[in-house]
Amino acid sequence: MDNECASDTKDIIGEKCDTYEDRIRQEKKRQRLSSGDIKMASASKPLDLSDLMNEIRGVKSSIMKGQANMERKMDEMKTDLSKKIETRIKQVKDELFLEMSAMETKLSALEIKVNSNMAGQGVTGNQPARNTPSCIVIFRNAKLVTTNEDTMRGLLSSICTAIGCADTEFTGVTWIALPRGQNNGIIKATVATEAQVKALFKAKSKLKDTPQYASIYIERDRSRHERIMEANMRNLAKAVPNLTFTRGRLTVNAQPVTADPPVVQAPPNGTNVNTPPQPDPPPDNA
Repeated sequence: MDNECASDTKDIIGEKCDTYEDRIRQEKKRQRLSSGDIKMASASKPLDLSDLMNEIRGVKSSIMKGQANMERKMDEMKTDLSKKIETRIKQVKDELFLEMSAMETKLSALEIKVNSNMAGQGVTGNQPARNTPSCIVIFRNAKLVTTNEDTMRGLLSSICTAIGCADTEFTGVTWIALPRGQNNGIIKATVATEAQVKALFKAKSKLKDTPQYASIYIERDRSRHERIMEANMRNLAKAVPNLTFTRGRLTVNAQPVTADPPVVQAPPNGTNVNTPPQPDPPPDNA
């Protein structure tokens, strides 16, 4: 009975050992087969250079498209900035004109009050009428054959009637000739009241709808300081296309640097470069 149990146990143990070894052999065989498949696959599929070149071309094309898109956005930004600057300049000019008109109105009221007080106290004086800048209007591109006062007043009256300001009264007119032509110039006119000046400026946009006076521009008289400020702002607006955004900073495009011409040094002792060297003189025999 004991011998039968021992033999059965030995058979079971032997069977287990055989099964474990079989598993090891199968695993090694599977590893050899898998390594052989990898080698065969790598040998059967060579490196495809055409696919690699196509991928490189695609990357280059994407970079060029991105650069073109960035340049287009920069151009749009410059154009938008130029328009905003011009709009802001116009707004500042209009605001300054309104402020100057209000100040001139206050000064005129103060002068009237002072004159009335002086008249009430019996003090008289010759006070000339003030020719305020807010009442002076400039008519550009006026073309006249004769530049007498009646002709200028007739032209201004026709212009005001064409834009619906027929009640505008001019107290003085002056002709300023331009060097471009004998009959082309500027009419500097003084309007009677500031209310008429404001009405004239509100209606001046109608000139473009009148073919006869479409080339005439109406603007207010400016001081020297205002002209300088406007010229500076105009130069700034012109310089906007030469600006570049580099790493988030606004910089001016570099101007091309011209190479300086080579400096030719003069030969010593004032000798000529083209003269061949002369032999030394013979020594004196003493």
